[in-house]
Amino acid sequence: SFGPERQVFERERSHGMYRTLPYFVSKIVMELPPNCIFPCIQGTIAYFLLHLQRTPNKYGHYIATVVLLQNTGNALGIMIASTFSDLEVIMAVSPLIILPLMIFSGFFVADGGIPVYFDWIKYISPMKYSFAALSLNEYTGLKLTCDATEYVARPNCNQIVDAQGNPQWVVEGSVPALEKCVCPYTSGEQVTDYFGMTGSDGITLPQNLTILFCMWMLYLTFAFLLLYRLVRNRELSRAKLLSSSGIDQARAAAESSYHQSSHKQANGSNRSLGGGW
Repeated sequence: SFGPERQVFERERSHGMYRTLPYFVSKIVMELPPNCIFPCIQGTIAYFLLHLQRTPNKYGHYIATVVLLQNTGNALGIMIASTFSDLEVIMAVSPLIILPLMIFSGFFVADGGIPVYFDWIKYISPMKYSFAALSLNEYTGLKLTCDATEYVARPNCNQIVDAQGNPQWVVEGSVPALEKCVCPYTSGEQVTDYFGMTGSDGITLPQNLTILFCMWMLYLTFAFLLLYRLVRNRELSRAKLLSSSGIDQARAAAESSYHQSSHKQANGSNRSLGGGW
C-alpha cells in the first residue's frame, strides 16, 4: 500500500509541505501501534486455538516473534516500494523478491533439501528466523507420544511370526519382517534436529529474535535512503526540466523581441523613404 501513498508524498514534498525524514519517521511511528496490536490479537487467537504450550515465557516469546515478523515484513515492503519509481514495476518485482525468501525459509523446504546455489537466500530471509524462533519456542521441552498408526520398525523390534510361530521375512533368510515398536519422535528437540535448527549452525531463540530486530532496523534504514534518493532524483529532474523550459522561454522571448525591433526599424525606414519622395 506504500506505492500509492508514496505518490501523494512526492506531490506534497514537491510543494514544500515537509521533508523526507520527518515524513518517514512519522509514518513509522504512526504505523507502529497497529503493527503491534493486530499481530498480538491474531497471534493470541491462534496460540490458544492450536493448544500451544501455555506458559507465560513461551507465550511472550511467541508474541514477540509475531510482532517482529510483522514489522520486519512491513519495512521490507516499504524498502521495495522505495526502490523503484514506477508503481507497476513495484507490483511486478515484489513477488520475485518475497517468494524466494518464503520458499527457502525452512518451512516449505528443509535445510538439507535446499540446493547449494540457493542456500544463501535463507540467511537474508526474515521468515527463516521467525519460523526457527517459533519452532524452537514450541518444541523445546515438549514431550511427544505416538498413536498405534505412527510407530515404526527398528532393528531392536521383535520379528513378526505367523500363527504357527514361524518368523516372517521381507526377503527370505536375510531381511526379517519386524514389528513397529518405536515412536520416531518422543521429544520436541528431535523435531528441531530434523529441521536443522539445533545442529552445528543452529541459532538459539534469543539470537533469532535479535536477528529479526536487526533486519527490521536495516530494512528501515535502506528504505529511508532509497526513498530519499528517489525523491532527490525526481526533484533534480524537475529542476532540470524547469530550467530547460525557462531557457527555451527566454530564447523565444528574445527572438520575439528581436523580430519586433527589426519590424519597427523596417517601418521607420519606409516612412523616411516615403517622406523623401
